[in-house]
Amino acid sequence: MSWLGIIVIGIIFLVLVVVFPRTILSVIGIILAGGGALYLGEVTAARKSAERQASIEMTANFNEADCTADTPLKIIIANRSRNSADVVAKVDWNVAVYRPGYSSNIVDYSFKSFSDGRIKTTSEWATPYSSDKILAAGEVVEWCFPLPALAVSAPPASLKYEVTHKQVMFR
Repeated sequence: MSWLGIIVIGIIFLVLVVVFPRTILSVIGIILAGGGALYLGEVTAARKSAERQASIEMTANFNEADCTADTPLKIIIANRSRNSADVVAKVDWNVAVYRPGYSSNIVDYSFKSFSDGRIKTTSEWATPYSSDKILAAGEVVEWCFPLPALAVSAPPASLKYEVTHKQVMFR
């Protein structure tokens, strides 16, 4: 819209306010109240959704004692929700791996072959790990998974494992 159009609309609005002040101000008040109610509803819904997602806690660690040599990555999924209606239907996630003292994720996202049994993805944002175990509020489940392919050679027990890009679907 050009400046001329904005100026014309502004002049028309001012004329209407001068000629019909109560009516125009009432309409503006109704529009502002309705917009405020919609905004408040959206903010509340977004907050509840974020709280619901945050109630699903996940941890990852290297654990050959509880897991096998082929699947040494122990994942714990806990539904910490206090609301019995928050039943988890499925969780997808990825894993980031860090060397002690370093901040770079050393998962190799360039691999495309699954020949050695390790989990490989072509994107940090992919979610190659998944669980469709239904979890009621308060339930905890533990799984063992293969390690992701690493770009750097390091002893797996010395690395820090972190769940990333968690996506939770509720029933």
